[in-house]
Amino acid sequence: MGRLPLIALVVSPFLLGLNRPLAWVALGLLLLLGWLRRPVALWPATPGLRLLLALAAGFALLLPLLQLAGGTCSAVPSPWPCTTDPERTWLALPLWGLLLFWFAWLLSPARPSTDDLLKAVAISGSVQAAYGLALHFTGSTPLFMAHVFHNEGVPIGGFTNRNHFAAFLYLCIFATVALVLRLPADTGQGRAARWRLLLDQRLLWRLLIVLMVLALIATRSRAGNAGLLIGLAAGFAWLWLVERRRSARGGRPLRLGFVGLVIGSVVLVDSVLIGSFVGLEKVQQRLAETSLQTEVRVDVNAVLANHAQLFTPLGHGSGSFLAAFEPVKPADAPLLFIQAHNDYLQVLVERGWLGALWFALVLAVLCALALRGGRSGRGAEVRFAFVAATVALLVHAGVEYVTQIPAIWLAWLVLAALAVRPGVTPPTGRR
Repeated sequence: MGRLPLIALVVSPFLLGLNRPLAWVALGLLLLLGWLRRPVALWPATPGLRLLLALAAGFALLLPLLQLAGGTCSAVPSPWPCTTDPERTWLALPLWGLLLFWFAWLLSPARPSTDDLLKAVAISGSVQAAYGLALHFTGSTPLFMAHVFHNEGVPIGGFTNRNHFAAFLYLCIFATVALVLRLPADTGQGRAARWRLLLDQRLLWRLLIVLMVLALIATRSRAGNAGLLIGLAAGFAWLWLVERRRSARGGRPLRLGFVGLVIGSVVLVDSVLIGSFVGLEKVQQRLAETSLQTEVRVDVNAVLANHAQLFTPLGHGSGSFLAAFEPVKPADAPLLFIQAHNDYLQVLVERGWLGALWFALVLAVLCALALRGGRSGRGAEVRFAFVAATVALLVHAGVEYVTQIPAIWLAWLVLAALAVRPGVTPPTGRR
């Protein structure tokens, strides 16, 4: 199964970008066939990981089954678990099963090495970046998108929404930065060492970062570009405040100068490319013109805040936001809101406030396991990527439905599994 993660990650945006149940099943069968070739136990040996998977399975599968057992909602809001769309709720189960299987396999003994998984994420993001830019500049329609709405005038890759494309790209950028920080330098001695520092084996991955940053900026997604910068800042702060001390205690001081150089170069490239291809003054103008009155999605937030009765204990099932929001939508709102464009409010409608607390508990346990580290400080680069990705998605989820896109989940779960799984020991010479 060594090549399976690379295949799954490269293919997933094309299959899952449209977010269709048939694609979920197809990718799930691909993973299952790969596992059947060399089956291994997917139930982790450590109690902490068992607890994490059990909680995740409860949120992903048990709660929807309770809603299905409650039948079709006779009214919204309903005080009891039910579903407004039983078909959508049933169809969501294969997706959650796919994500659970993927995460469990990434935690199993059959997992590839940390570097191989980071390379798989980096290659997947690079393929998407090149694909999106190529179609954008040639004016071609992305595969499977001929009859599907997609943003005009910007690259979207295999996704139907530029914000989802941007989110996938910054996750892959964080993974590639972590890979660059882990790979050993080929420096040697003397004057030639300075040239090798620029032209060593990490050069390819740094060039791929530039490609992905270029594609991210070309999407003109304010939330996506903000997610990249906020994630980088959060990840560097984690390295400075936590990992630096851990590494010092382990006798392997963290090379913060090199870390700052790599992260700073990404920020610099981001700024230069924004100035060259978009125009900093245009970005500033767009941000300045954005207000609560001009953003339609904020009206959705305000309406839901005034109808807190829609947030029931166990929710109304997958796809229930439309049925819940339409009766209370302002008469002058022209759009049909299938999604809330705010994942926090959507989970309250679909899974209820108990479901939201359940998910928060899963995330808390995951973060506790992922960020505990060890006295040696090993794996700091992976934890940097996990912190950067998680913070960026948490911010992005407040203005877009990024957690509804399976390909984004697959990439984030790779970073989560790498940070969580025990025994992450890089080869000699790696950090």
